[in-house]
Amino acid sequence: MKVNFTKQLKDLSGNPIVEQYEEGKKNNVTLAFVCSAALLQGGEQEKMSWEEKLQRYELASKIRQAKGAIDVPAEDVTIIKKSLAVMPILYCGQAVKMIEGNG
Repeated sequence: MKVNFTKQLKDLSGNPIVEQYEEGKKNNVTLAFVCSAALLQGGEQEKMSWEEKLQRYELASKIRQAKGAIDVPAEDVTIIKKSLAVMPILYCGQAVKMIEGNG
């Protein structure tokens, strides 16, 4: 499935979401930002094998480097969507819809 990870998330009023991560520095909240953060956070990391952690790391790296729509295998889409559960509802909801082509 093709997913465009450069899409920007918006608040409920339709304004782009921007987060401040250092004094004076802001970051646009994109699908890539949300999905890679979710993959790297992951719930219950102590129960993950090193293979699963490596797979999540490599997938997060691929997503962050994407310059537009990229092919994502169904297995990876499932991993991404499951990992999004750790994100705030506003981010998770939009990210899932964007991945599914509805956002």
